[in-house]
Amino acid sequence: LFGIIQGGNFADLRRASAEFVISQNLPGIAIGGASVGKDPAQTSENIHFIRDLLPTNIPLYAMGVGVRPSDAIEAIKAGADMFDCVAPTRLARCGQLYNRESKSEYIDIGRTKFKLDPSPVDLSCDCSTCSQYTRAYLHHLFKSRELLYYRLATIHNLRTMIRTVANFRTSR
Repeated sequence: LFGIIQGGNFADLRRASAEFVISQNLPGIAIGGASVGKDPAQTSENIHFIRDLLPTNIPLYAMGVGVRPSDAIEAIKAGADMFDCVAPTRLARCGQLYNRESKSEYIDIGRTKFKLDPSPVDLSCDCSTCSQYTRAYLHHLFKSRELLYYRLATIHNLRTMIRTVANFRTSR
C-alpha cells in the first residue's frame, strides 16, 4: 500500500501532504495528480522536491509519467523509482507510434506520407512489429480499423518504452 502525495504545483501543499504520508510508515510513496505528467520540466522539479523529503529507503512511484520515452528518463533522473502511464497504449490506438528519429518522439501512422513507406516504424527498434511489418502496412491496418493494427502498435510502443528505460539503466 503506497500513500499518494498530492498538492499540485503548490510546494506548501505538497510538503504538508508529504509530511503526512511519510508519517504513516508505508512501504512506498506515490506522487500524483496535477503535480506530475503534464509539463515535463515541472514534473522533474516536483519529483526532485518530493524525493528530497523522503527517506532514501522508500520507493517513489510517479503516477502517470511517460507520455514520451524521454519523460520516463527525466522522471528517473529526478528520483522516481517507478512510474506508469496509459499513454503508450492510448497513443498506439490513435495512430501515434514512438520513433526515435522524430522530433516529437512519435509518428502519426495515419498520415498519407506513410501509405507507401516500406520502412519499419523505427529503424532502431527490435520489436516484432518493426521486424515484420512496414509503415505502409500499418498505415493500411490503421485506416481500415483492422484489430491487428492495435495489437501491433501496442507491441511497438510498449517495447520502445521498455527498451528506453533498460538502455538508460545500463548506461548509468
